[in-house]
Amino acid sequence: MHTATVFVELGAVVLVLGLLGRLASRYGQSPIPLYLLGGLAFGHGGLLPLSSSEEFVATGAEIGVVLLLLMLGLEYTAADLVTNLKQQYPAGAVDFAFNALPGAAAGLLLGWGPVAAVVLAGVTWISSSGVIAKVLGDLGRLGNRETPVVLSILVLEDLSKFVSHDDPEKLLLVVFGLTLLVAGIAQKLQVSAAVGAFLVGIALSGEAAEGAHTLLSPLRDLFAAVFFVFFGLSTDPTSIPPVLLPALALASSPGWR
Repeated sequence: MHTATVFVELGAVVLVLGLLGRLASRYGQSPIPLYLLGGLAFGHGGLLPLSSSEEFVATGAEIGVVLLLLMLGLEYTAADLVTNLKQQYPAGAVDFAFNALPGAAAGLLLGWGPVAAVVLAGVTWISSSGVIAKVLGDLGRLGNRETPVVLSILVLEDLSKFVSHDDPEKLLLVVFGLTLLVAGIAQKLQVSAAVGAFLVGIALSGEAAEGAHTLLSPLRDLFAAVFFVFFGLSTDPTSIPPVLLPALALASSPGWR
């Protein structure tokens, strides 16, 4: 009976995500905001709270982040990353000035104290790699010339012979398994699992990278949607109204436009 409930809940969530994604595509927008709203609807205090599948959704969200960063890493080589980090460090300073400082100032103006101001500076400064990777893919901007700069700010050849295989099934299993393994090890070493996945993507090249990109794209799309829904599930809708105006003010600051 428990399994049946999980299936029903997951089926409803995925179906709603599909419909929201189609709606966003019709208007040429990223579906992320709609996914977040969907998560609010299914979360605690929402219209249809999930009772049995939250643990699965939480794990799926973690896999979503890992796959998003893996796919982003497949777009670049190690040489590209090193070169961009050397060339684009001034962009990191600008990012700090226009995003972190307004957050800190807002915290002090709101009377939250220095510790809370530093925390808020981190909130407004540090971007979610998962969100950025999803938006870049949705809007078709991975090939744009400014994308390496964005990547350098977020991150501030070669496993191909080991990974490559003519059989798509084996390539999928090896790449996916290797990515989860490296991400898990990175997490145990107190390093972001997403960074570990990104480095796996960087390490792959040639036919292995092309094949992995094709095979893993559907999995990425599924688990990435679950990742954004999980944010909504973890948020109590009643906690949003009191902080809505300060959030809108921060979002309209120069660095966020």
